[in-house]
Amino acid sequence: MWDGFVASDPGWGRARMAWRMLVSLIVSLAASYYLAGRLGQPVLLGMVCGGVLGLISSFMVGDVPVAQMAARVGWHAVPYAAGLGLGLFLGADRPLVMAGVVPVIFLQFYLDRLGPYGHLFGVMLFASYLIGLTQPPGLGAYPDLVVIGAASAGACIIGRALLCWHNPAREMRQTRRAYQAASRRAATRLAQFLESGCTPQSGRRLDRALGHVNTLVLAFDGRLASPLIGGRVAEHLHRAAFDHEHALITLASASRRFAAEHPPSEVLYLIIGQLRALAAGRESDAAAIRRAATVTGGVALCASERSSLMSIAEALDSYRSSLRALERETALAAEEGTSFTGVVALEGALPAGAGPLARRAAVSQARARRWRINPKPSTVTAIQASVAVAIALPIAYALNGPRFYWGVVGVLIVFGGTNTPDQRGRKFMRRVAGTAAGGVIGVVIHYLIGPEPAWWTIAIIIVAALTIGAYVMKINYAAFVTCLVIAITQVYALAGGDLDATLLYRLAENGTGAVIGAIVATVILPLSTYSVIHTGLDGYLQSLRTFVDDLGGHLTGPDVRIRSDVRAVDHALFQIKDAESHLLPPFSIHSNGRAARRYRRAKALIDILSSATSEVHNIAHETSISGQANTSNVEALRRSIGTLARFIGDAKQPGDRATPRDVPLDLPATRNHKAGAVLDRTLAPLDGLLSQISLLAECIDTSNTADRPLVPPGPQPHGGQRR
Repeated sequence: MWDGFVASDPGWGRARMAWRMLVSLIVSLAASYYLAGRLGQPVLLGMVCGGVLGLISSFMVGDVPVAQMAARVGWHAVPYAAGLGLGLFLGADRPLVMAGVVPVIFLQFYLDRLGPYGHLFGVMLFASYLIGLTQPPGLGAYPDLVVIGAASAGACIIGRALLCWHNPAREMRQTRRAYQAASRRAATRLAQFLESGCTPQSGRRLDRALGHVNTLVLAFDGRLASPLIGGRVAEHLHRAAFDHEHALITLASASRRFAAEHPPSEVLYLIIGQLRALAAGRESDAAAIRRAATVTGGVALCASERSSLMSIAEALDSYRSSLRALERETALAAEEGTSFTGVVALEGALPAGAGPLARRAAVSQARARRWRINPKPSTVTAIQASVAVAIALPIAYALNGPRFYWGVVGVLIVFGGTNTPDQRGRKFMRRVAGTAAGGVIGVVIHYLIGPEPAWWTIAIIIVAALTIGAYVMKINYAAFVTCLVIAITQVYALAGGDLDATLLYRLAENGTGAVIGAIVATVILPLSTYSVIHTGLDGYLQSLRTFVDDLGGHLTGPDVRIRSDVRAVDHALFQIKDAESHLLPPFSIHSNGRAARRYRRAKALIDILSSATSEVHNIAHETSISGQANTSNVEALRRSIGTLARFIGDAKQPGDRATPRDVPLDLPATRNHKAGAVLDRTLAPLDGLLSQISLLAECIDTSNTADRPLVPPGPQPHGGQRR
């Protein structure tokens, strides 16, 4: 249970976000409550102003050095004052205040091009504008509300400086512990797979566990690039983590091959016992597996079973030695002359996913249009959001005039943090589900605590709901929305009115705005998920080409960091998988329609690339042992990758076409340059590329096997069959 908790939160990223939320809400609500009473403003209004500032700053500003945190949190006060004043000033004229929403929304997304401070300005500007337009018009309360907001920002800075410390070395160690916990869970899943008789369900659980191990080792590798960690220490940990993950994957692969041979039960139980030892954090006994490779209980093993057992024993030895190297205490060595060059970019506590691919794909798509003015991705999103808001505003006003802004919030939610129509569609469905669930739970809580609860009761419920929501946001967006709506429900209850009708109107307007936003994003300058996958495939081939180039150099110069090249390939595959996970299943009654076929081919693409990446791992591991490879195979592989990379790259710029030359990849010639069609035509060449990679891995493995001691021969079963 504890391993599952640790492995689910590398570097305590979610726990630290929840802690930031708890600290920020407590200090901002306390400061705003005190100042609202002293300044003669309504307590609810003061706490809304302070609480919104604490809520947004805890999300927008992560754990960074104190000076940087203070500058960014303090910066919130500037757009807060601007948006609040604008909302109060325009509040008397309803058509004017509705028209003002459109440029405010445009600025929120457009200012992303100015970096983090521009992004913070846009988000806080819209939030404070909403606060202003919901209050009685006029600027009479404006000075007091600005003071309350500034005091809340100051309280957040002081509270976070005292209680939310930034410690990169601690985060790296916690990420390492999460990786080790995930490895132990993978060993548990492997033992359960063997115990269950290799059922498909247990096999899928094992695959998910191994995939989580790869995600965490990428996160750990990204942490090693911190300048506070000595270069030699980081390189040592980088190699140890690579060897440890490879040993775990080899152990799983060899165990699966061995179980498929239907071996004697006593040998299988011996392997399960060793896996249970790994899962418990104890060292395994590889010698017992080697002894079993000869004869067990008078029952002879065939050659393939003995070979699998020897592979398991070697994997256990490698697992033990690499784990010992990985557990060495990391030393901070800022004065050391060397530094570690990382290849894995992080977003928060996890490897960067499809976001960077989407930005690169948007830039490539803009160039392909060949317009005189190519808008940047932030400008495209700003245009889409503005058009969607202009359409949603009159519909939302017709549904519920006083709270027309709920439709705007629906549009904003769909566009925030998303890039493609598929991603926005998924977010819309989760938003609606979370809003409905949160409304029901919030009403139940309101009825349980009574019609006139104490202020501290409401504050505790709101703070608890938002803190839990901050923790689960990265796990399940619908759960985060549920917690958010629970907190908002308590605020609506304090404001009075029919709570049930208010929540129904909110759900309807939120859903309407989200649907309009999703439709507009699909029609106006859309960025398809297949374009993002296409861009990721281009990056994958570039990383693969770098690996093959360095593989040739590694044969003559062992200092080439071939493991880093493999990590770059791993990360490229991780990004493609993340982009593919955003695809919506085709909503078609024809199971063999074009959309359904393309959806299945995207899944097939992931399978091919996963197999190729696995072979790349084997090549790097075996080459690091032997320092040998067939140079003709390496050169053929280099040519194949180059041709396929040119084919993928030329699809983005249709003016020039690459020819297959002398590489037998059989690239089809067609003028359909849409991303989905290009991916369809790439599957067969990729499958051929996988065969070449597998051939190179097999050649290297055969060369290494010839240098290893032979497996002690055991008695052969009569007639080649076990009795």
